[in-house]
Amino acid sequence: MAVKMEKAFTLMNKTLVITSENSPLNFLLDGFEYCDVSFDSEKSLLMDEYDHFIDLTLTSKEQKYVLFSTLKHAKSISTDATNFDFIKAKESFPNLSSCFSTAFYQEGKKVEVYSLSHEASKVFSELKIDAIEVDYQLGFTLARVLVQIINEAYFAQDEMVATKTDIDTAMKFGVNYPKGPFEWSEGKEVVVAELLSELQNKYNDKRYEISESLRKYL
Repeated sequence: MAVKMEKAFTLMNKTLVITSENSPLNFLLDGFEYCDVSFDSEKSLLMDEYDHFIDLTLTSKEQKYVLFSTLKHAKSISTDATNFDFIKAKESFPNLSSCFSTAFYQEGKKVEVYSLSHEASKVFSELKIDAIEVDYQLGFTLARVLVQIINEAYFAQDEMVATKTDIDTAMKFGVNYPKGPFEWSEGKEVVVAELLSELQNKYNDKRYEISESLRKYL
């Protein structure tokens, strides 16, 4: 199974930054040289040239695991782990060195990071992103809060309470959110649904019960 990536950037010697088209950090990478890449479990393109990988992709857990399998030769991988259990993943892929959550990044805000690696720290510094080190918890804090808000918005849509546009407008102008819940989730529905599923499986809490409209992304 191939994992299709939008671009890969070399920001530092021996370090490759991998991103997907739905990453909110892509605008910060404008101006850096890049190449188009794809990965599969048997072959990687130009990957042997690099020792360290910064994975900004926002893809399914399954695609993440395929990527990690391709990068078993790497000395370290720092990855966006918004939608999967990093500690469990590290049992299968020991070269996972640190994780973070950028799925809902807003310009000028901090990024939550667990076990910040030297390479990830340098990349975030190069991109002028403030990283804050936190204790690990599944989904980190911001994403856990936002996916519940997004999920409730999908419930409202499923129950025909209001349209997507009306819900987004109400949350932006009524609650002063920078984005509406559907705007936040656009292009990241799989990430949202998988994080809710992971949280539900771990805590068995009704707060994480997934709406029908989001369930189809699992």
